[in-house]
Amino acid sequence: MAKKFFALILALAAVLSLTACMGSATVKTDEQSAEAAEHIENYLEKAGTYFNVPDSGVVIPNVKEGDDVLKVYIDMATAKEPLPATLVDSYVKSFKAYFETSGETSEDDEALKKEAEDLIKSEMVIYMAADNFGCNTITADEEKAKAEQLAAAYKTGVDAFYTEGGDNYVVKSAIREDRVREKLQSLLDSASK
Repeated sequence: MAKKFFALILALAAVLSLTACMGSATVKTDEQSAEAAEHIENYLEKAGTYFNVPDSGVVIPNVKEGDDVLKVYIDMATAKEPLPATLVDSYVKSFKAYFETSGETSEDDEALKKEAEDLIKSEMVIYMAADNFGCNTITADEEKAKAEQLAAAYKTGVDAFYTEGGDNYVVKSAIREDRVREKLQSLLDSASK
């Protein structure tokens, strides 16, 4: 039962690619994800060490009706070498803290590790794609606007996502995800005509 619960909740988190937006966002949740976010930021510039991203021309023909083009793109990215254990462990620790569980079984621990690896892959692939598409530059105004949008969607205060002059990793991740999805959807729409 616990495994199914973890898998369901963490799959939702992976789709959103927002480590702090699982369920209803709160300051506590953001604090729980801060460690994982801090670690991933240290690896984003080196994401190409761990994954090859597919060329959009290869991805577009593989998107079937009803598919999320971004998910197909992420799924088609291939691993070059294993993710650093310390990074994966920080995500697992954050998940356990969020769900207030000690991961009572090795089966649960393995499920959390798999979800952590999937989420890290998504974040790295989206970062590389945003860089490749030239949409990795994010202004402070864009950050604040996205934070307000997220706060409204999750019915919480903007400060759960945004601190002026701060890291604002979750907000930046959400912006990159939106931009990459829009770019891929645009390419898909163009190819469909």
